[in-house]
Amino acid sequence: MIPIWDLDGLQPPYSAVPTCPPPPYPTVALRDKMSWSGFKKSMNRAGTTLLQKTGHLERTVDREFADEEAKYKIFEKECQALQKDSKGYLDAMRAMTAAQGRLADTFDVFYGAADKGSDSAMAAHSYKRAVDDLDTGIGRELDAPYRTTVMEPLGKMNALFPIVNEHINKRNKKLLDYDAARSRMNKLIAKPSEDPTKLPRAQQEHDETKEVFDMSTNNSYQNSHSY
Repeated sequence: MIPIWDLDGLQPPYSAVPTCPPPPYPTVALRDKMSWSGFKKSMNRAGTTLLQKTGHLERTVDREFADEEAKYKIFEKECQALQKDSKGYLDAMRAMTAAQGRLADTFDVFYGAADKGSDSAMAAHSYKRAVDDLDTGIGRELDAPYRTTVMEPLGKMNALFPIVNEHINKRNKKLLDYDAARSRMNKLIAKPSEDPTKLPRAQQEHDETKEVFDMSTNNSYQNSHSY
């Protein structure tokens, strides 16, 4: 390897070995810190929820968002029910043609075994041919178009609901953080602390959580409307 000298001549030579970049994943210590931070947030939010349910902490009421969320939940439920019923209809059509096919095969074998030239055998054969044509027609004229125009659009629509629900859940968590920060700030305003730095910190936390909550609300609106 080629020695490389420090330009100032202050360091001894070292080999030109490229240093490895830091790993693209968090270290164990950082992962532990992130896990502990997430655990504390979950516990704090659980405590905030409990205090709100018992009436000890004020809850932010956003009527406009609540109305939109209620309408969205109805739409989600109806789309999922429609997808289930649509699949049931297609499965029923397939089951019907399959049952008719088995019945036609049985008639054809039963009457054809006795006398293939009899009226009954010819009628059974005609029935089997008609059932085969029906099965082919359903596959060509119903199954494929039905999948394209009904099942696939419904599947794509229902696949979006978990994404929207995730945004709503994140927004609800940010709302809990904001309500808790506002409660702490109001308590310090009502009963000032001997530590003069507590109120400014609480006000800053309140402003930051409100900004994050407002941003999360806007993102929820934008994502739901874009879908």
